[in-house]
Order: sequence, then structure tokens, then C-alpha cells
Amino acid sequence: MIGDYTGDLAISIFDRHSQVRRGGQVIRYHTSPTLGNQTVAEHSWGVATICVELWFDCSLELLKAALYHDVHEGWTGDIPHGFKLEDKELRRCLQNLEHNFEVENKLWYELDKEDTRRLELADIFELMWYIREQQALGNHRLDEIFDCGSKIANGLISLEYKSELDMQELLDTKELRRFS
Repeated sequence: MIGDYTGDLAISIFDRHSQVRRGGQVIRYHTSPTLGNQTVAEHSWGVATICVELWFDCSLELLKAALYHDVHEGWTGDIPHGFKLEDKELRRCLQNLEHNFEVENKLWYELDKEDTRRLELADIFELMWYIREQQALGNHRLDEIFDCGSKIANGLISLEYKSELDMQELLDTKELRRFS
């Protein structure tokens, strides 16, 4: 007996946690040269902490979604963003497969429109932060990914967020400049 969980429920929890751990161990950027590796677990933790730092009153659902948003990559692998953009039908198919995996493994969290945008922003900001760190180490082979992330982030920041979050202001912060 583990806690109050016994029998099938305990097995279900262990199966789910197995999927989470497997997803967290996936190496990101495997098609791009990096100095060291970043795992999905490290990325997801970064996304969750960005959510807390930018929106201190963020919902529990947003935090859970931030922690689990890429767990499906334990099953699909980290498919490069550019590859997904090549074919709309492939992208739609992958999104359906990823969603089904998340639902089946109880990793899907329904977010409202605001939290969906926040998760997307935090995901892109974490990518950009990681690339800034790589650039500080002398790796400029990810510059194109950074530029793409910057365009995506600026597209996600609506007029209502422009006053709350200014992308250039965020990137010019002392904390990020030390990685430049």
C-alpha cells in the first residue's frame, strides 16, 4: 500500500508517472548542435517557473499544463518545429496523436484562452532563454531558432498584453543580458 492508493489505482498512478518520467528524459534540440543537452523535464520546469514569475497568480491548471505539456515526446520524440511546419496535414495528425496520448494518460489540462496564451508564451520564452544561454557559451548555431521564437512570441502578445509584457523589455533585462 502506498499512501491511500491500493490495487489498480496504484498501478495506474505508477503507469502514469512512468510516462511522465520517460517524457521528461527526452533530449531537446537533437537535430541542432548544442553545448550540453536540455531535457524535456528541464524545459518544462523552466516553463512552469516562467509562468509563476510572469503571472504570480496563475492557475493550478496552467502550472500542471506547463509541467506536462511535452510529456508526449516520450512517445513521439522531439519532432523539430520546422519539420512540423512543412506539412499542415502532418502537423494536424501529430497534434491529434499528442492530444490523445495526453488524454489517455490523464495529462491533458483544459485551459481557458488566457491560460493557453500564457502557456504558449512561457514555452517560447523558455526556448529563447535557453538559446541565450547557449549564445553566452559561444554557440550561435541556434540563432535562427531564437529569431523564429521571437517572431512567434511577438505574435502571441496581444494588445492587452503589450502593456503587461514588452518582449524587448523582457529580453533586455539584466538577467537575460548576462547570457548575451
